[in-house]
Amino acid sequence: MNNTDNKLQRGYHAMVENVESLIKKEGKSLEHALKVAEGKLKENKDLSIDQYKHIRSEVRHDLFSLGERLSDAKESFLHRMEMDSKFIKSRAVKKLSSIAEHTTQELVDLKDTLFNKDLEIDEIIQTEHMDHRQWHEDHSFWLTEISMWKKEHHDAGAKLLSIHDAIHDHAKSLDNHAQALRADDIMEYDHEIELANIEKGTANNESESDHIAHEQMKKIHKTHALLHQRCKNKHKEVMMLIERLHELTH
Repeated sequence: MNNTDNKLQRGYHAMVENVESLIKKEGKSLEHALKVAEGKLKENKDLSIDQYKHIRSEVRHDLFSLGERLSDAKESFLHRMEMDSKFIKSRAVKKLSSIAEHTTQELVDLKDTLFNKDLEIDEIIQTEHMDHRQWHEDHSFWLTEISMWKKEHHDAGAKLLSIHDAIHDHAKSLDNHAQALRADDIMEYDHEIELANIEKGTANNESESDHIAHEQMKKIHKTHALLHQRCKNKHKEVMMLIERLHELTH
């Protein structure tokens, strides 16, 4: 017999003895006794989780099977258990029989209860497995999106620098526009003085060249009006977008 079989046998007998002690000496119910004994078995550091589950399953199976057959075939069933199970020795058979005699009906009822509980636990575990798989898929997708967003942030940073430069250039254009308007103001003022002098009779009548110059100023004014309106519209649109972006990022 190898070391693994020895550990399984020791764990099996320890669990059976714990169940018997809790039922016969302390008067506990079978369900309570099994739960406590299984808890102690699980605390055994020498057993792997698979070995613990295997021993727990064997003890349950032998107890429930014995309980079902106790009334009409106990002797033959005990003999088969002695011959077939690698866990069973004479003292284990006697202890199992003692437990079964004290809890025959409870064994039958508890078997159904634990079977249903096991089904519920299996369903819960499978549901949780599915949750974990779905969460992993979600996380993977979200991480991909985050990587994409970080790249977009990098690109947006470059665009913001370009926008900053464009706003700076636009400010220069506005300065040039203002300078041209001031220059026009000077020409218009000079022409206004000439017209006033003509009206007073202190200057000659307006010459053809003066009239042509005035028409030229009229064309320039219309050009400035169109340019100013375009600047105004663009300024409002850009400022609204910048303000909106500032609100979204703060």
